[in-house]
Amino acid sequence: MSSRSQRRKRRLLTGVAVVVGILVVAVAVWAGWTALSAKKTLASADQVQRIRPAEARAMLDKGEALLYDVRSRGAYQVRHATGAIALPEAELDSLASTLPKNKALVLY
Repeated sequence: MSSRSQRRKRRLLTGVAVVVGILVVAVAVWAGWTALSAKKTLASADQVQRIRPAEARAMLDKGEALLYDVRSRGAYQVRHATGAIALPEAELDSLASTLPKNKALVLY
């Protein structure tokens, strides 16, 4: 592999790591999102457990969590973490009741 190709690959991997590592990762514990009312709205910020990227990676690797990219769809299309599911923040409330309850949800 050429030196240029190696640098390009390293930059890409670094970019993905930065996306996951730099942003605060929020996880709603095992039960998934907490329904606060009959409307099944999402948990408030103070009810969400924040974890380190390494903890998120371990949960994802074990199949205990799903990774959601809450940035805009355009940002998701440009670049996103491997395995991430697009779920723009603007759509969270309307889709809260469809999110899995049997896994932790890792949002970035």
